Amino acid sequence: APLEYVSIQYPDPHFKNRHEKRRVVTPELVSTVAKYLPEGKVVFLQSDIQSVLDTMRERFREQSIYFEDEIESVEEYMDVNPLGVPTERELSVLKKDLPVFRTILRRTSVPFDATAMVDEGIE
Repeated sequence: APLEYVSIQYPDPHFKNRHEKRRVVTPELVSTVAKYLPEGKVVFLQSDIQSVLDTMRERFREQSIYFEDEIESVEEYMDVNPLGVPTERELSVLKKDLPVFRTILRRTSVPFDATAMVDEGIE
């Protein structure tokens, strides 16, 4: 069965820049999601570290032919978790009255083209 929804929540315990190579959302992951996520389906991103969310978001926005951010401005975030079921981490952060940063990106109708990704150095 095809993917119905991709949710990446609080993925990176190594949020410092020197650990960027260990991050979960890489160009390769974005390519894989673009390949298998059907048109109109979504990628939900959430983190309590703003820079981590911003970096994940940018990785998907770099492939704007395949993903459209439902929030136009990169300086804005969703107020509510659309899943309706918070993670333990989310509950912990909210209990401390700290912010949670979220966005949703929707898969466009453009068919995946592996050669385009290879041209950008992604295989």
